[in-house]
Amino acid sequence: MAVLRGEEAALTAPGSYSAALDVMVAAKDNPRRGLAAALGLCWPVFNRKQRRRMGEDHPWAPLTHSLASHNFNALAFGGAVLDEITERGCTLEEFSIAGAIALDMLTDLLPESADEDVPDVDEVTAVADFSEAPEPSTT
Repeated sequence: MAVLRGEEAALTAPGSYSAALDVMVAAKDNPRRGLAAALGLCWPVFNRKQRRRMGEDHPWAPLTHSLASHNFNALAFGGAVLDEITERGCTLEEFSIAGAIALDMLTDLLPESADEDVPDVDEVTAVADFSEAPEPSTT
């Protein structure tokens, strides 16, 4: 459970492996925006009755931003989420804790070997055949 302004909510793991991976990569480049993007990606889902009761100023009201609305730019999405939840009166400390919970959820979605599956430049260079092209045939 994550807490914003004293209100608890269960975060929801996203169904997209690629979105989770994009946010995790973004979190390495800019941790604060990455945490916000993770929180936005795992934002709780409420039914209509619950949403009507909570009102617009509720800390867990639906977000107006999505990863898709930011062209899948996780850092831009994270900045928009951070701006939106601070406008709702959430503190940086509680946002950071909720974001860390969300980032852990994203980490759990990825296979243990996610980092091992991506070859680095040296591995690609060692395997690739960079030999010269053969001379053109004269026959």
